[in-house]
Amino acid sequence: MVEKKERISSYRMRSDKARTKTCLLALNDFEYDSRLRRVAASLASWGYEVVVLAEKSESTSDSETWQGVQIKRLKTTQRFWRKRRFLGFWLRAFIRAYKEKAQVYHAFDLDTLLPAALAAKLRRAKLIYETHELYLELEALRHRPVVRAVWSILEKSLIARADSIISVNESIAEIYQRRYRIKKPEVILSCPPLKEYPKRDLLRKQLEIPSDKKIILYQGVLRTGQGLFLLLELVEHLPEASLVFIGDGPLKKDLQVEVEKRELWGRVFFKNRLPPKDLLYYTASGDLGMLLMESRAPNNFYALPNKVFEYMMAGVPQVVSNFPELKNFVEGTKIGVTVDVNNLEETIATVREILFDEGELNQLRENCKRIAGDFNWENESEKLKKIYENLRL
Repeated sequence: MVEKKERISSYRMRSDKARTKTCLLALNDFEYDSRLRRVAASLASWGYEVVVLAEKSESTSDSETWQGVQIKRLKTTQRFWRKRRFLGFWLRAFIRAYKEKAQVYHAFDLDTLLPAALAAKLRRAKLIYETHELYLELEALRHRPVVRAVWSILEKSLIARADSIISVNESIAEIYQRRYRIKKPEVILSCPPLKEYPKRDLLRKQLEIPSDKKIILYQGVLRTGQGLFLLLELVEHLPEASLVFIGDGPLKKDLQVEVEKRELWGRVFFKNRLPPKDLLYYTASGDLGMLLMESRAPNNFYALPNKVFEYMMAGVPQVVSNFPELKNFVEGTKIGVTVDVNNLEETIATVREILFDEGELNQLRENCKRIAGDFNWENESEKLKKIYENLRL
């Protein structure tokens, strides 16, 4: 009898959640945003009705359903709006979000907070603000004081309206707490789901990398501040290794020109960005993951990007910049080492030492597998579940 009551209670809880609609807003096309996809899928699996308002790209459909999540993409690339991307998205996103009649509006980063906050206010709904960056400290805003001031006013005026705020690491959460005198945001790390990835030679076979070359790997957007040209200098001094870039971005052509200039073809390889479901199988093909992030802006200095957790989950040791969050996680868990990116000789020596010391490399790999049991989406998503449960809808 007790068991029957528990089943009925569990059904009612799920039924209540099924009536709770949450609208997620993100200024990307959803396809390659691993964190957004994890959040949306988790909410749907817990019984929430989930709608994602994303941006329409040339390669995506206007709408689709994925793992129980409704994805609706908004067109903002018409000629009139091309130079007004944010205004175009905000207008369409607000109208669409308001029509959704959701009980929760969940903004991913500052560039979607305005339409989410307006829809939540008019619908008397709950508002969640999830910030993955120190947006005001982005490298792109360093020399744009007027634009930065506008973003600052926007965030300051809207952040107090959020019923819950989520951040991606402790440093960013503490900065938000001090800057706006708010309760410290909940930290949810950008960890992939727990899964074992066998080490296969996918990259070596597809890119025809010689068997006697170790594979140094960088994955993610090819943009400034990531130390990508430093990686070319690094591999130039390590003839025993090859370098693979997985991803696309504004620096790709410049990198290819530099590879040509340095005569590194045959040692440096480019692979287009991969769907999240495939990426870590390729990551596991690497011997050493790299993130030589440059301190061009505070957002870089306090970053703890997805790739750090992806390298870990794929069992790939890593060498990263000696910035606070990177150092704390990578050295604290003993899954890699940190270096001073301004000291090229030290970086080359460190990479060479790890890459060609099989004992050290194997120990770091084992540490990755061990620590993945603690740092995974299954654990981190429990924090998200509690946030939604505490909204008291």
